Amino acid sequence: MNKLISNNGSVLLIVMIALLMVTSLYSAVILYGSYHRKLALRDVLATKAFYLAESGVEAALSHLDNEHEYSFSLTGQIEASGKYEAIVKPFGAYLLCISKGISGSREKTIRCLLGAKPEGKFNNALNLGGKDYPLTLAGRTSITGDVLVSPSGVLPGRFKGRRFGGDKLVYGEIKSSLFDRLPEYDDTIIKQFQENVSDISHNNSKTIDKTYILDDESYGTIKNDSSVYFKSDLIINIADNILELNDRYYKVKGNLEIVNTSRICGYGVIEVDGNVLIADDCYIKDIIIIAHKNVLLKDQALFAGQIIANEKVEINQNACLAGEAVVISIGKLADEDRCIYINSNKISKGTLLCDIQSTKPGRQSMFKSLDLSNTSSFSGLIFNTGYSKVSGYLEGNLSTASFYLYDAPTVYINWLVDANIISKVVYKVVPAVFSRNSDYAKVGNL
Repeated sequence: MNKLISNNGSVLLIVMIALLMVTSLYSAVILYGSYHRKLALRDVLATKAFYLAESGVEAALSHLDNEHEYSFSLTGQIEASGKYEAIVKPFGAYLLCISKGISGSREKTIRCLLGAKPEGKFNNALNLGGKDYPLTLAGRTSITGDVLVSPSGVLPGRFKGRRFGGDKLVYGEIKSSLFDRLPEYDDTIIKQFQENVSDISHNNSKTIDKTYILDDESYGTIKNDSSVYFKSDLIINIADNILELNDRYYKVKGNLEIVNTSRICGYGVIEVDGNVLIADDCYIKDIIIIAHKNVLLKDQALFAGQIIANEKVEINQNACLAGEAVVISIGKLADEDRCIYINSNKISKGTLLCDIQSTKPGRQSMFKSLDLSNTSSFSGLIFNTGYSKVSGYLEGNLSTASFYLYDAPTVYINWLVDANIISKVVYKVVPAVFSRNSDYAKVGNL
């Protein structure tokens, strides 16, 4: 009897199915490997682009060391890797470097601040310039670190019946010199920055006529504008949210208020013709505020940017500076005896730079242009071309033309009363305004 069912060809079918499975698996492996090769290539290109951007920063530093010009652009080609494009321009007391690395289809941009490698005087606790008055210490004053003073030296003194109460005048070396007792300071960078800002102010992309309350909703109407001119007041009230001013410029004709736990960051600039108030636990990082009148930080405000002021800057009520914060007073002293005044229980960190002129005749150098009160603590650099009053705690370096208390009935010049100065901060980089006789260095990425 003939069989109706035969196994002939079943082996061939099994072989064909197996071949199909192996082919599919092979194709999957090839596709998987190709995908990961592309990912690896992208990672390699991204890494190369990053190092090319770093090369652009290094090229900018080398150019600065050799040429000492503050605004320029550079391009460079690195064989088999790609190229970099770097731009350097003044940014307050520092220089801003924007370096882009390009490798194949990948790009990486680095934004960083450039400063100066500090000269040796920044290792002293105190550098005292001005006239040949002795440095007189009274009360609970203590200086730990080296001091550079005039040939008149350092003396103990009696102030309001209290003599100097320390065991030693200075816990360090007392150095004396007739000349060059302050670090080299050059305001060219700040002036160029202000000129650049002035040029931008004439090309505003948008104008707002009335008082503007910038909150989360209203920000959407101006967030795409590179520059905005507010013809009245500006109030920033974004309640715990973040406003990024990356590369943006705001010109405020009236007053500026930053309140209600607002957060502002980025490397933008806000120029204010009126007064500036920063309060209510607000946090400001990296931006520059140019103030043509007074600036007040209070109510636990935290500021980690730069302030360039023509009049008074006051930090009180638990407000403080942080990070690489810089406060610069470059105006003329008229009705106020203090251009920078710190009266806060919180520790401020950064740089205070006071370069002022007095408009009161007959008393050109008799003003406390910088005042660190007895309740305050500061960590960082203080540089003042005028008179300082320091009765608080300073951890860092103080360079001032002279100290001043008051002039009636007795003139107390170069007197320190109840101050505590300790030089234990080692500076790797200082603001670029101190780079006249120094090389440059990278501060950090933005």
